[in-house]
Amino acid sequence: MVTLERISVGRRAVVIGLCVLLLIAIAAGDYTLSVIQLSPLAAIPILIIAAVTNMRVGLIFALLSGVLFADIERVLGFARHADVLVNGAILAIDYSLSVVLVLLARDSAANAARMAAEIHDAKVIHDHLFVEQIPQSRSWHVNVVHVPLREVGGDFYEVTAFDGGFHVMVADVSGKGVRAAMLLSAIKASLHGDTNVSPSTTMFDLNQRLTPICGTDLFCSAWYGRFFDDGHVRFTSAGHEPALLRRQDGSVALVRVEGLPLGIAAQSPFKDGELRLEPGDSLLLYSDGLTELITDGQISTELAVTDFAAFERALRAAQRRDDVLAVLVSRTATVPQLTPAP
Repeated sequence: MVTLERISVGRRAVVIGLCVLLLIAIAAGDYTLSVIQLSPLAAIPILIIAAVTNMRVGLIFALLSGVLFADIERVLGFARHADVLVNGAILAIDYSLSVVLVLLARDSAANAARMAAEIHDAKVIHDHLFVEQIPQSRSWHVNVVHVPLREVGGDFYEVTAFDGGFHVMVADVSGKGVRAAMLLSAIKASLHGDTNVSPSTTMFDLNQRLTPICGTDLFCSAWYGRFFDDGHVRFTSAGHEPALLRRQDGSVALVRVEGLPLGIAAQSPFKDGELRLEPGDSLLLYSDGLTELITDGQISTELAVTDFAAFERALRAAQRRDDVLAVLVSRTATVPQLTPAP
């Protein structure tokens, strides 16, 4: 790490080096390279001592050098001029460094203010993305735990009802800030479309709208599904973590659907998957932050599908390195069929 002490030492070394080069040039111009006439060159180390320590010490050594090389006045003259030159240069550099430090402080304060404003704007958008109350039904029960690592996270979920079921979306944006929050806002708005089209079509249309605004530094993985009251589930995935299916008998399986993340290629195709959940079955949707905790052995998915309250406590107590999101959708009962009136 650069310190002011190191800057001071480096500054003095630069000044001394410049003075030495100047003295060599003066000496070479005024003298031939005879033994006696090299006394100014011999005084160069003495001049350095005078510059970095004390003028009196420098003059004492200059006198000794002058006696040895028979050029006392020349040596003393160089010593005096070198001291003035060095001190003047040091004062100029002191002033320059002070100006630079003031400018750096101003720039740092301005950057901090801009960053704080951006975080505030992103948080305002981010906080309006999440539903205050999760819709439930006679056929399904939904549990959600969302633990962002910082004030504004990159994970997102949405649960919205439609006639005969509800939509579920989980997403994870690669970036942070206002752009990421606006991207999640656009994803949220896409979930209120036509339920007659397939989930893969909805994801394809969304990807076409998002790709131009993502650029090269922003993309988003997403899982989107429609849960119908009869237990039927239709879903698609854009490079997201596979869903975890747990049957009533305790068997567990990962449900995968291939697809690129949103924002990478506008014409990227997506595939549909289908499931039927019976009463007692559940589907766990999550972000890669949970995958990291599972890999580290800090938490288990079995806890999520058997005791969600204990799972949430363990999740909040874990040593997280990323945002963590988990959505558990459980089939609760069979919707009774209505008998037509006679």
